[in-house]
Amino acid sequence: MLGNGEGHVNYKRFIEWMHNEKSTMYFLYTHEEQSEMEALEMDTSSLEAVLAKAKERFEALDKNGNGVLEGRELTELCSWVFSEFGRFFKSKEDKEYHVKKQVDRFERSADATGVWTFETFAAYYRTVLADSEKFQLKRAEAFKKGYDKSAAAQKFRELDVDASGVLEGKEILVFAEWVFSSFRPEGQPLTDALIKVEAQKLIDRIDGKRGNSDGKLSFTEVDLFIAEKIQQIETFKKNISARG
Repeated sequence: MLGNGEGHVNYKRFIEWMHNEKSTMYFLYTHEEQSEMEALEMDTSSLEAVLAKAKERFEALDKNGNGVLEGRELTELCSWVFSEFGRFFKSKEDKEYHVKKQVDRFERSADATGVWTFETFAAYYRTVLADSEKFQLKRAEAFKKGYDKSAAAQKFRELDVDASGVLEGKEILVFAEWVFSSFRPEGQPLTDALIKVEAQKLIDRIDGKRGNSDGKLSFTEVDLFIAEKIQQIETFKKNISARG
């Protein structure tokens, strides 16, 4: 589970976990911070919406349709959680190691038969969403105050030419060109038409699926994606250099 079962998260240690600086996932936060979390409590209508989304996610994970999550399905659950928080890994082997450790925790928190029912998943899903929301608020605050000195933050500021705090219009076109040209070091330049197509794909993927669908890209909507691309670009360049 993401914590010790009490739902408390220390976000300093959480960020260390996300960037793979620590091997543990026990990132508990203080009782003072717990009071902040209480402000995020959902009303009845919001809870119903969350449960509906939880049901949709559960059914997507329940590949064999038997009404419980088990075996490989728990691995998929783990991958989803890591994706939700933008967890990065140094290598494929490193990812497999941490996935296995988290699956072990899932199995220990399952019912007596070793599987996850929808009720177990729904409670966990709500916790993940609450933690994710608070995590986004912390990231947005750190970026706004200039505390975030990460490569992703630096790249976002470079792309955000008008310093509006969001990428929009031509800025998204430049963003799309950077992403795709980085993997084409000796290829032909992207045409304007193709750049527009790729920019729309980014908007659909990032703003449409994980953002607020306003056609703009805020830092918290795009920072994990940028960090992932920076890591992939570095690996790509190393591989190219090794071949040469």
